[in-house]
This record gives sequence, C-alpha cells and structure tokens, in this order.
Amino acid sequence: AGVRIGIGSTVDAFAAIAAQHGDAMAIVSDQETLSYGMLEERSRALALRLQALGVGQGAVVGIGTASGAWSVVATLA
Repeated sequence: AGVRIGIGSTVDAFAAIAAQHGDAMAIVSDQETLSYGMLEERSRALALRLQALGVGQGAVVGIGTASGAWSVVATLA
C-alpha cells in the first residue's frame, strides 16, 4: 500500500511518508541503519542548523560527504 500525497516538494512527500511509516527502515547499509523517522529527525536538525547559519530557502549548499546515510540526510535538509 502506497502513501497518498498531494502536490508539493520532495521534502514534503518524504515528511508525509515518515509521518505514516516512521518505524520502517529507510536506509540499511553496512555502516548504519535508519528508520524514516530517524532520517526525518536528522534532516530537520540539519535544516534548522543551516537556517541558523543564515542559509535561506532556495539557496544552493554544497554537500561534502561520502555516499551513505549522511548524503541522504543532507539532500533532504
């Protein structure tokens, strides 16, 4: 069963999925396993930190991380 979402951003769509399936696994790797809820929490924390540093909506921010959980977190932030 899929999650029905309205038209919006990728971040809005992810938030809807995380709200409905927070305990389901979103990332499983050799280094780390994150649920949708944990991924949402980390991406929100990073987004708030970026906002506190003066990064506004629509700003382009470079991502300097190896592939893995943190690259997904940064993309969602």
